Amino acid sequence: MTQLAIYASQASKSRGRHITKMASNDHMRSVFQRDRDRIIHSSAFRKMKYKTQVFIYHEGDYFRTRLTHSLEVSQIARTICRQLRLDEDLAEAIALAHDLGHTPFGHAGETALGNGTRVAKHAMRVNAYGTVDETNATVGLARQHADGDMDAMLGMVQNDLFDLGADLCRPDMEKDKDAEYPPLRVTDTQVARLESEIDAMNGDLEPLRSFILPGGSALAAQMHLCRTVSRRAERLAVELATMESVNPAAVKYLNRLSDWFFVAGRVANEGGKADILWTPGANREAE
Repeated sequence: MTQLAIYASQASKSRGRHITKMASNDHMRSVFQRDRDRIIHSSAFRKMKYKTQVFIYHEGDYFRTRLTHSLEVSQIARTICRQLRLDEDLAEAIALAHDLGHTPFGHAGETALGNGTRVAKHAMRVNAYGTVDETNATVGLARQHADGDMDAMLGMVQNDLFDLGADLCRPDMEKDKDAEYPPLRVTDTQVARLESEIDAMNGDLEPLRSFILPGGSALAAQMHLCRTVSRRAERLAVELATMESVNPAAVKYLNRLSDWFFVAGRVANEGGKADILWTPGANREAE
């Protein structure tokens, strides 16, 4: 057996394992060999047979999966270690495990819904809850300029939007009663809270006598961005509802949310006093 280089990791000097089963009475294999064998016999490793390595159409008899890719990487790793006089068993274990945990079909242009159904990443339901997630990201930006009660209300909206995403990613509402665990759904109570907050904010605003342009303070500008993205999420949810069952409260929440952002934007502009008013046709005259 080739002597390892002085800089190589030694199996005899391993610091131990979280899993110590069979370590004390297995004298035929080194700790690195046991690591490799655990990986090979794990369910996660075998599942890589069904995970594509790149975006492909399965038209031929042979194509690379994450399993075959990992085997190729392990062979290359052993060859390199042999030349450098490193521990081949350790390198093989690392190479075999390097792809564990990767999504099963993301490279094939598909994703899984909340009930496990595989659909295209451009499916209408995915577009809808993906845009809800995008809305949530814009709220996170808005919170960088908010404080006090406004920041607290935005925090509640962010939590609601996660509820909403979980709701939209779970199809077949009519099967909720048969689910092992009750799916998370948006409720009318959450919609009512938005409406109550809209009424409270409106009560202190200057009367609106013109359309306003997005902008003013940094927070107001961010609120208008939130408004437009949430409107897009609403349009997608409404379109989805023409194709599949959708929780009516989820659609109502999105509808009221865009109004909430509009009113909150005016609050952020000194209660409407610093709103930027639209002047119809202001730039039509020739110079």
